[in-house]
Amino acid sequence: MDSLKKNIVRFGLTLLILCVAMWWVFSKIDIRQLGEAFLRADYTIVVLTIPVVLASHFLRAWRWRTLLRPVQPAPSLWNLYSAVMVGYAANNIIPRSGEFLRPFVYSKRTGLPLTTTVASVVVERFIDVLNLLLFIAIAMYFVGNDLSAVMPDIETATRSAALLAAILLVVIVFITFTNIGEWAVRRMIAPAAPAAAEKVIRGLATFKKGLSIVSTPSEYIRLIGESCLIWLFYIIPMYMMLHAMILNKAYVFTFFDASLLLLVMAVGTTLAPTPGAIGVVHYLVPVVMMQLYQVPKEDGLAYVALTHGVNFLSVTITGGLFMLRENVRPHIGNGTPAPEPNTDASAVSA
Repeated sequence: MDSLKKNIVRFGLTLLILCVAMWWVFSKIDIRQLGEAFLRADYTIVVLTIPVVLASHFLRAWRWRTLLRPVQPAPSLWNLYSAVMVGYAANNIIPRSGEFLRPFVYSKRTGLPLTTTVASVVVERFIDVLNLLLFIAIAMYFVGNDLSAVMPDIETATRSAALLAAILLVVIVFITFTNIGEWAVRRMIAPAAPAAAEKVIRGLATFKKGLSIVSTPSEYIRLIGESCLIWLFYIIPMYMMLHAMILNKAYVFTFFDASLLLLVMAVGTTLAPTPGAIGVVHYLVPVVMMQLYQVPKEDGLAYVALTHGVNFLSVTITGGLFMLRENVRPHIGNGTPAPEPNTDASAVSA
């Protein structure tokens, strides 16, 4: 009963945040003009963005395979893609839950220790944060004053990303290149609880194994190339959507503009407390488009609604199908989706 009450409260708060966010977005919008903006869209282009969106997540699974290759000689790309899509779908239901579910799903299916898989995700997140900081630096160099004027929260996002990058770097370096963790456990935990200390030490060892890519410089160029491809495939749908909408005819939208709008969405997603960043990105993107490109707020909202909606729905539906494959169900008890026990031995090699 206590668990049910907690989840009712959690669901109620999420629903309240979503309602407030959507009211905030639509409070100063002309609904008729918004509808006309949707009607003007070229839905052939909109549909064509779907395979590009799914391909971008496939490339993320490809890069994850590179991160795991030092500890798993032939990681299954299909299993990795399945775990990636399950994680993204979970994020669209409960913010950040997919970050924990994704490595759990992959470890469950392959038998790779969870701590090893989690470590590979830590490295992946470090790479993502560095990419985000690089994008912010480029944007601030070209349109810093305009961007800061319409989006002051970008400075907060930059500081948060830099702090996260520093923390992840410290964790990665200390665990990969030192034995401080094991030394601390033996000094502080082992005297009082030797059995627990041994479990922690084994966990640190398998976690360190998952960081093996850090001490494999020969793979760095490959990771850089794969990261660039991921961001390229994130930008392409944004660019396609700019040409699917009839926006400001006096302005010719470029690939750089699409990259800038992707950055705005990435910052909004980082700051958003809502599932799928709903509401937050729908507010930020139209404001930026209005200030930088003189696009009416209704047209900007239609653009971000279609761009975000295609990604949200394609990821949620595809991830939902992979949840069936992985026997994952929403678990009310702790608020995150949890895999069902899998008794099928053949699933490990699927």
